[in-house]
Amino acid sequence: MMTSEQLDRILVFSPIFEQPSNSLYEVRPEVSVIDPYVYAPEVDQFIQTLYQEDFLSPFDWIAWSSEADTYVENPSRIKGVDLETLKKLFTCHVRTERFRSGHLAQMIENGHIGAMLKRLAVIRSEMEEISPD
Repeated sequence: MMTSEQLDRILVFSPIFEQPSNSLYEVRPEVSVIDPYVYAPEVDQFIQTLYQEDFLSPFDWIAWSSEADTYVENPSRIKGVDLETLKKLFTCHVRTERFRSGHLAQMIENGHIGAMLKRLAVIRSEMEEISPD
């Protein structure tokens, strides 16, 4: 079970994803033809925090990636997902970047990461209502 403190450490990154921005990455083909995307330090810290807080789920994310794509195609579905589904979505997107350079950049640009963080904030608020400190 995720704690409110763990979610808070992830949600601290929300402001950088609120407005889709290509300032969070650069495409630099001179650095690497295979992986030309260079992410801002904040994005790297965000991903590192997802790992540190055990927010990325150990599951068959490749088999689930087509399900993750349905949320990209219909972003309004994110508004109703539970915490486990959010963990799966983040896992798919972070791990897909390893094999498909630029995937996270696309998810940042289309507002998908921001929408997932907004949903996470709602879940975090609901946790507070259920069990106030």
